[in-house]
Amino acid sequence: MKKTSKPDRSLRTQALDLLSRRDYSRRELSRKLARPKPGEQHGDLTGADHLLSDDPLLDDHEVLVEDAAATAEVERESLLDEFEERGWLSDQRFSAAFVRSRAGRGLGPLRLTQELRQKGVSADEIRQALDECEFDWFELALQTAQRKYRPDSADRKDPRKQKAALTRFLMYRGFDSEQIRYALEAVTAGADDDEF
Repeated sequence: MKKTSKPDRSLRTQALDLLSRRDYSRRELSRKLARPKPGEQHGDLTGADHLLSDDPLLDDHEVLVEDAAATAEVERESLLDEFEERGWLSDQRFSAAFVRSRAGRGLGPLRLTQELRQKGVSADEIRQALDECEFDWFELALQTAQRKYRPDSADRKDPRKQKAALTRFLMYRGFDSEQIRYALEAVTAGADDDEF
């Protein structure tokens, strides 16, 4: 009978503590759990190359450190698998909450996609989270543009500069060209022809 190793109790406690505060993607939680706790040794001998030259004991130490790191990774992945089975860790739930939160701050779908990819969420789960959210991206781009656009701005003297600045701002926020065009047309519709 094959005996599977149970994850370290402190690792489990640390993971539950993190998840009790907010949702994490699997990769994000794995990275957090992989960080050494304050006061722990890294087992890293960087900067001590001159000591490693001919000492076989130090070579053995490197092997032990590598074995310990591999064991810790197996334990971490086992714990994350268990948490996913229990429903405590879900990339889909994390993605949906992330999209709701960040879109509510005026970020567009392109920026959200980029940020979720950096957090290790798969393209399918990102697409599903964006499709299921209740945001109208065109209206969100318009609302974001309206917050940024100030009719009494100093750049009013040169409407092209103001339009270019607003376009760059919306691109940075993660809106696509169609959403930006919609927002610019709506914002400038109320302005005089000589303003934009």
